[in-house]
Amino acid sequence: MVDAETQLAGYIAAYNKSAKRRGLPIYADPVPVGKLSDLLDADRPNFMTPDQCAAFREGFFRRMTDVLTPLAEQGFSYRKGQSKKAKKSRGLVSEHGKTLNQIIGELALDRAHQEWLAKELWPLLYAELDLLKLDPDDQECADDWKKSRYEYNFKEGRKAITGGQFANEVSAYRKGKKSG
Repeated sequence: MVDAETQLAGYIAAYNKSAKRRGLPIYADPVPVGKLSDLLDADRPNFMTPDQCAAFREGFFRRMTDVLTPLAEQGFSYRKGQSKKAKKSRGLVSEHGKTLNQIIGELALDRAHQEWLAKELWPLLYAELDLLKLDPDDQECADDWKKSRYEYNFKEGRKAITGGQFANEVSAYRKGKKSG
């Protein structure tokens, strides 16, 4: 079980981290665990019995927890929202909701092309980009196919993928490091 001092320090740290990201004012400087007791002693009235001192500390931590818990929960909900937002696909290349990596994954994992090398799949990627009306442009390199590249329409501009990047993606899908 976590003691109140550690829990309070955790709440302060979580809130401050969240507040910094959102540009909100920082609640308090992070206080190292063990130093909260020193802060308490400064606020404690003189001439308290040990029982009164313990009650004072308990009340202080309860009040601080009541104040900081909603702030920490707000920070945690923000973190969850950011995590969810970050996992969302942002590289959609088609109106069907596919990313370029998903297209590559489908090519790499297709049973009809299972034994094909990435070099043999490379022209199929061009065909897919053309089917999606992304106006692909083939910039072939005669020396090494991995230096060849396809440029295609992406949002307001153009993007490119080289044969080497394509080969790495195909390899990752086939090794199971990515799921299609």
